[in-house]
Amino acid sequence: MERKSHKLKYLSPLGALALSLGTAIGWGSFVVTNNQYLRQAGPVGSIIGLVLGSLIMVIIAKNYHILSNKYPDNGGIYTYTKKAFSHDHGFLSAWFMILGLFAVLWANITSIPLFAKYFFGSSFQFGFHYQIFNYDVYLGEILLSIACLVLVGGICLISRKISAYVQIGFVLIFVAVALFLFVFSVAKHEGGVETYKPAFASKSTPVLQIIAIVSMSPWAFIGFESITHSSSEYKFSIKKTFIVLLVSIILTGLIYIAITQISVMAYPEEYSSWEEYINDLPNLEGIKALPLFYVSQKFLGAFGLGILSIALVGVIVTSLIGNITALSRLLSFMAKDRVFNKKMGYLNKKRIPVYAILFILIVSSVIPFLGRTAIGWIVDITTICAALSYGYVSISAFKVAQNKKDRIFGILGSTMAAIFLVLLFLPFIFKANALSAESYFLLSVWAIIGLLYFRITLSKDGEKRFGKSAIVLIGLLFLIFITSLLWIAQKVTTSNDELVSKINDYYKVTPKELVDLNYIDSLRAVTNRSIAISIFLLVLMLGFTSIIIFDVYRIKSKRENESLKEASTARDIAMRDSLTGVKSKHAYAVYEADLNLKISSLENLEFAVVVSDINDLKKVNDEFGHDEGDKYIKSACQIICDIFKHSPVFRIGGDEFVAILMKDDYKNREYLMNEINSLSDKNNRENGIVVSSGMALYEKGDQNLSDVFKRADEKMYERKEYLKRLKNEQK
Repeated sequence: MERKSHKLKYLSPLGALALSLGTAIGWGSFVVTNNQYLRQAGPVGSIIGLVLGSLIMVIIAKNYHILSNKYPDNGGIYTYTKKAFSHDHGFLSAWFMILGLFAVLWANITSIPLFAKYFFGSSFQFGFHYQIFNYDVYLGEILLSIACLVLVGGICLISRKISAYVQIGFVLIFVAVALFLFVFSVAKHEGGVETYKPAFASKSTPVLQIIAIVSMSPWAFIGFESITHSSSEYKFSIKKTFIVLLVSIILTGLIYIAITQISVMAYPEEYSSWEEYINDLPNLEGIKALPLFYVSQKFLGAFGLGILSIALVGVIVTSLIGNITALSRLLSFMAKDRVFNKKMGYLNKKRIPVYAILFILIVSSVIPFLGRTAIGWIVDITTICAALSYGYVSISAFKVAQNKKDRIFGILGSTMAAIFLVLLFLPFIFKANALSAESYFLLSVWAIIGLLYFRITLSKDGEKRFGKSAIVLIGLLFLIFITSLLWIAQKVTTSNDELVSKINDYYKVTPKELVDLNYIDSLRAVTNRSIAISIFLLVLMLGFTSIIIFDVYRIKSKRENESLKEASTARDIAMRDSLTGVKSKHAYAVYEADLNLKISSLENLEFAVVVSDINDLKKVNDEFGHDEGDKYIKSACQIICDIFKHSPVFRIGGDEFVAILMKDDYKNREYLMNEINSLSDKNNRENGIVVSSGMALYEKGDQNLSDVFKRADEKMYERKEYLKRLKNEQK
């Protein structure tokens, strides 16, 4: 059995490192990142920011390590937050991690046509053509993207080992190429330090520029933690997780630094500095629009372009494999908790989550139809998704930490995640981190979908695992509210800026005497209409959110009422004797505890205890069976209840009953005892149902009910012996 279990594991330390590094490094790392980093902070600011960002990611990695050792199951963040807090928190943290991983996957899928366009021109721009969000989409490019997706997805479906070998091979290639190009570029670089001037970008102070780079860390490193979704597939000790994550972070940081520094070692002669070149990239085409490729071609010619192209293919393939693997394991594990359809959790004989991978491929095959612009908006959200997820992981690590050192890592990680979120959600504090209106809108929509899906999960949750944390609902509601407001704020700002720009352009080309005020009014009307539509959508979204929230609380209230009824029913069952219908032994214990409190508080109490026992029950059971014995017990119980009709009666044993006499029954106690004794004497002579009873009164010296019970019990046994002797004499 142990040998079979070992065969199910396929990730070696090198395979895990390749999976982590390949998921973190994508198309954007080689093509987009250097432009963003250099434009934001220049070569020196980028290095400092990347080093600081890498250190923050080491803290996050440590928190992942703490949790993976505590909870070594698959599922990564979902498992950690679920077990540290509740299923609700597991759902919320995983919901945004899913979007982050999907966004990176989609970014790499839609980067394939860009790659083809840079190196093969318009070769794939054939078939039908349309524009979406000002981006040209061609059938040929769609087919290319889907073909690559299916090819990589097929590798993941065929064999885990093959996908791991492909991952390792391509990761080794792009790491080697990146480091080779850096070393070779340094050797060939002739511009000296002048090439690196200015050290920082001109747009703001160095400190703000460094903060801008650091705040991009969740986006830059997202996916490095992907191996935690496959922890049960390790061929090595889970205690080595931190080492793997640490090496992955170091290599990722070094690659980012190498790429940004290579990109400023040379630039076209028509530019006076790297900054002028980088800022003009949106207006360039071909190799010039890709600084990394331009430098490689300048220093190494066609060979440089060739090896870099191979490395870029490797980056895309490993990112696709890494994100498909991470997503499929996460979705599969959540499906086992019935968050998603149970088919998603199916594993074939090779332990591959087939349906989860197919779901990812089907959903992702739609993405190439949306164009690069829309995907860019989604990719921008990954920073928030990653920051939310890493914050959750850090808080969970703090909660389960066994020592002070580990708790410090939890606090540091939570603090950094909170800072990232403040910078992203409060763009007026740090405008460089503000997302587009469309990104805020899409994040708000994703949160609403999450709330709706949570409601669906809650309604199907027969085991009542979800819906226990109000904080999760409040968090989702707050996220929807704040992202909706940011969407409207950015929409208004952008629309007004565009309006001012159009009016200024109009005045520049139109003589004063020919200015058409009606045209200007029409521009304003278009802007106002756009803003009004956005506000209308906001009202609809918030209204829909309110409906879902109310429905969630309706389901929770219904479940709570059902639980109360079940608890009440269970309590009633526990308090009632199932055979006779009188109060049970458990009810007597509750009654005794309450009465003892009154006795201990020196209340003026008047009560008597009557202990009754059924004679000859064993004889009835032996001669006529237990069914007749049960009828005998019920008949005896009826006698006791008819006589002590104003007092609580308890069945505390098979044939033993207790009545607590108070008020009228206490006042008439002698009469009632004479009545039950007379009836027993008569039945004893006529072979009827005989009940032996003894009574004792509460006295000031009694410490508890048990003292009174003992005296009544002794009198009951005296009465029982008397009735037996009397019957024997009659015989």
